[in-house]
Amino acid sequence: MSTPGQGGEGPRYDPYGQRGPQGGQPGGPGQPGAYGSPPPYGSPPPYGQSSQYAYNPYARAPYPAGSGGEAQKAVKRPGIMVVSLILLTLSALPYLLIGVVLLAVPPETAGFRLLVDSIGWPAGTSPEQQVQIIRIFGGVCTAVAALYILFTGIAFTGRNWARIVVTVFTVAFVLLAGYIVISTGGGDPTSLALVLGPVVVAAIGTVLLYLAASNAYFAGRRG
Repeated sequence: MSTPGQGGEGPRYDPYGQRGPQGGQPGGPGQPGAYGSPPPYGSPPPYGQSSQYAYNPYARAPYPAGSGGEAQKAVKRPGIMVVSLILLTLSALPYLLIGVVLLAVPPETAGFRLLVDSIGWPAGTSPEQQVQIIRIFGGVCTAVAALYILFTGIAFTGRNWARIVVTVFTVAFVLLAGYIVISTGGGDPTSLALVLGPVVVAAIGTVLLYLAASNAYFAGRRG
């Protein structure tokens, strides 16, 4: 049994949490913590020395890669998009008005009876069926015009899928107008203008959606 002061004494108490070279503890030359060498990671620094990883409440943490540290640059809507919105909306308004009138006008009015009489109905079509057919046509016309205006507004916000839908509608209108003109032989100039006028305006408005400035706007909204 060893006593204090003899060679077999254990490690001495160190009030600063450091150990001497006795007992194979760090402190000898070439070992961690000896002669100013850094202590192992995670251990407190020696007394009187500050850690190089000391907490700084005013330090700004760097943005991680790909976290959107830089604000995205807003994509400016070109002026031709506004022109396109106006043209496409104006092209649908006549059809919307016609559909509402066909749905709302009573069949007893002179204008409604004039419309019924101007249509070449198949033999055996009753007056009730004629009114029903006109109402259905008015409902379809109203719904298509309203959807056209709706998708035009959505395309105005930069949604590419809405631009595609508007394009499909416009192509259908052009084909329908061409069929009407060919099947009727053109008709008088007033009827021809009523049929082709809105279609031409819609075609111009749709083309504006595919100009270079519009394409850049849609591409920026997708990014």
